[in-house]
Formats: sequence, structure tokens, C-alpha cells
Amino acid sequence: MTALAALVDGRVVSGGRDGRLLLWDPAQPRAQPRELGRYEGSVSELAALADGRVVSGAADGPLLLWDPAQAGTQPRELGHSSLVTALAALADGRVVSGDFDGRLLLWDPAQARPQPREFGRHEGLVTALAALADGRVVSGGSDGRVLLWGKTMESAVVLRCSAERLATAGFDRNGMWLAIAHAGEGLSCWSVTDSATR
Repeated sequence: MTALAALVDGRVVSGGRDGRLLLWDPAQPRAQPRELGRYEGSVSELAALADGRVVSGAADGPLLLWDPAQAGTQPRELGHSSLVTALAALADGRVVSGDFDGRLLLWDPAQARPQPREFGRHEGLVTALAALADGRVVSGGSDGRVLLWGKTMESAVVLRCSAERLATAGFDRNGMWLAIAHAGEGLSCWSVTDSATR
């Protein structure tokens, strides 16, 4: 497996190097997963929307929107990006992607033909993304920076931690602390209550 996303109903979607997206139900551990569909290449990232749908990114392919309630149907194509290296879903249904070129793009699946907005960039690939319930986003890049973006995503605060070996990031349930997993170097926690980032 190369990517996982947990749905609001408790089920899990996985993506793999074989390009398949599989839907798993932990309540039925002996049951075989259902296939949502597949890419021709490897699935690189997944993000679950609040309405139960899933966005996937691939090593070489479009961002696709899947509906697990309609397994086996064709996904909706949101658009193309270069190699997607990170995804995060906002509470309002929009999606943020990070790519190999360091770009941070904001997508709105509610639009008939989404045109992504580039709101920021890392010098090097984007290594991780996480979204707060209030609309703020944190991004980490191979440039060693961890950036906390305000709700409008027009400015960011640089957190005093390194993203050079950042593996993943996530927020606590109350949205007050950011947890960052550093590859081979443990876990660090950061307060994100600074009003300057709102």
C-alpha cells in the first residue's frame, strides 16, 4: 500500500503501486475489500472528504474524485498536476495538493471544471499536508520548512521546526496542536493557536 484514507463512516480506502483503490470495512475483518477503480500507475496520495468521497493522486495521472457509495463507477477527473506528493481535504469540501515541483494548489470539486489556485510554494517537493477544521493548512517541504497557512491562504507563518525528514503531520481533535512525525527522529508537537495565522 502506498496511501490510506479513513472515511467518516469508519471504512478505509487504500491505494497501491498496482494502481488499485480498495475499500475496506474494519467491522467485517474477514470480508474481501471492494475495488473502487484503478490507475494505470501507482496511487501516490489519498484524502477523504467530509461527505464520504475520496480524492486520489497518482505518480503520473490526474486527480480523481471517487464515490465509495458507487463502487465500480467511473471517477470524476478534477484536473492534472505533476507528481502529487501530498493531499489534504478541508472541512468545506475543497482539497489542497502538494507536488514534486513544490507547488501548493487549492482545488474546489464543487466547480464543474475546477481550476486550481496556486497559493504557495516550497523550494523542493512538498512532503506533507494537514488541514485544520477552521480552514488553516500546514505544509512541509524538502526545503526544511513547515508553513502554517491562514484561512485565506494568502500568507503563512514559518514554524520553528524542520521538515527535512518530515514523514507526516496531523492536528489533534481540538485543532490546538500540530503533531509532526519526523522520519527516524520521533514526534514533535506544536501549538497552532497563534491568532496571526487565522
